Amino acid sequence: MPIADDFRRRYAANNPLAPPDRRFRLVRKCLHHGVPLPWGEDAATRNLHHFLRQYENAWEPSRKKRLLTDHPQLDLALRLYRGDGRRYRFWIETYLLAGATDSVVAPLLAVPAGAIAWFRAAFFDVESLLEAPLRILRDVIGALDDDGRWRWDEPKLLQALAYRLKLDGLQQWLAVADVEGSAAASSAWLRLRTQLTAEFKLLLRVGGAKSDDKLLPTLTKLFQCRALKRDADEMPLTAHEQAIKAVLEDLPFACGDDAERLLEGTEVGRWDHEAAVLRDHELLRLSAGLPVAGLAELEGLKLPPPRRNVPLGGLGRPVGPGEPPVTQSPKV
Repeated sequence: MPIADDFRRRYAANNPLAPPDRRFRLVRKCLHHGVPLPWGEDAATRNLHHFLRQYENAWEPSRKKRLLTDHPQLDLALRLYRGDGRRYRFWIETYLLAGATDSVVAPLLAVPAGAIAWFRAAFFDVESLLEAPLRILRDVIGALDDDGRWRWDEPKLLQALAYRLKLDGLQQWLAVADVEGSAAASSAWLRLRTQLTAEFKLLLRVGGAKSDDKLLPTLTKLFQCRALKRDADEMPLTAHEQAIKAVLEDLPFACGDDAERLLEGTEVGRWDHEAAVLRDHELLRLSAGLPVAGLAELEGLKLPPPRRNVPLGGLGRPVGPGEPPVTQSPKV
């Protein structure tokens, strides 16, 4: 198959597997190979082809300036995609995945709605894919590779949240994130296992859940925890672990004579000198001032005196008085 026919088929309007930026790719390929546009392309593709062809052939700066002046919204869309406005590209795509219209996205950037319309048409035409969650996760967001393995990172997770929560849920989430900010992220409590669970729920419920369910707070904390960029071993402590850590920090640890002075006049100190060794739960109850059953029977317990080591002679026979110890077995 000729190269021109191959990319024409790949980026054609009637190809259901075409990427979201198929118009831009098709126009660039046609200009690069010097072939005309396929028959039947829409007005947006034809206008984009005309603009880029005129721009590439405009060698004089005055001609380029006049071309950009005649097409300000298309020029702005190109700048948002790959120029000085590219830093806003991620957020435009995120809102479009949430189902936002051009008139909703444009005020967020203080740009004309026509520029967002051109951005959508030329570079991010996902309107026909919003009902196909696997295409969104795989081809648009890039959260799945060809073998079905997850490739999560912070931007991909946020775009997946925007797609699942839709516009109202995304705005609600951003409002929570703005209020809590980095302080909430620093106190995020999710562990690695909880992250994987939330991601699995996200896959199952993508496109079909409401924005006001109980999964929203969990996914919010999940994103905040991802924003910390820490390894699994350095994840923030859970609320239970923080309570344990606070208790341990308040305990007066000491050793040697300092420890003996700390135990003076206490029940724990008294039992420290007894012969009986308390179990862990008995020691904890005793230190908390709680009654411990069965301790009265152990109080005053005396251990037998230590056994005297008696040197052994040959074949295990005790050495008698005045006999030298036998160091080897007698010859037989």
